[in-house]
Order: sequence, then C-alpha cells, then structure tokens
Amino acid sequence: MSSPSAGNESMRSTTSDLRGAIRIGWLILVGVVVVLSGLAIYKPVQLYWITAAFGGYDVARVVHLSCLVLLAVFTVMHLVLVALHPRTIITMVTGGPRG
Repeated sequence: MSSPSAGNESMRSTTSDLRGAIRIGWLILVGVVVVLSGLAIYKPVQLYWITAAFGGYDVARVVHLSCLVLLAVFTVMHLVLVALHPRTIITMVTGGPRG
C-alpha cells in the first residue's frame, strides 16, 4: 500500500502544471485580443470584419486602451513587489525550488 503523501505529490505536480497551462492560456488570449484590437484601430476600413467583431471602432479603441492600462498596472505592481522584497527576485523569476 502506498503512503498518502505519494498521492499528494503527484496531485501537487498536476495542479502546478495546470496553473502553468492556465497562465499560458490567458497570455495567449490577451495577446490575441490586443493584436486584433490594434489591427481594428490601425486599419478599420480594410479590416472592417475585425472592427465589426469588436462592435465598432470606438469599442476596439476602448478594449485596446484597457489592455494597455492593465499591462501598465501589472508592470508597476510587479516592480513595486520587487522593490519591497529584493532578496526574492530569483525565486520570483525561477518559480522557486522544485522537488
């Protein structure tokens, strides 16, 4: 019979992998939205179908600028965290010790 901790170890690894996949999924989704909204405001006449998918030029601008603001807030927030905890920068970048 296997110990209970062995089951937790494989579940922890699966959960960690799932979190990574979800992060990558969100990154791809946001990246696609930013690129498409940028194209919609860059060439609204030639790429009318993208502009229409966003609900018009004005909505595409709002979506694009909202993503810009969220990216700026995300960056500033992480810079503040690094400034407050400079010794943990290696752990932040690498994800900490594995094993």
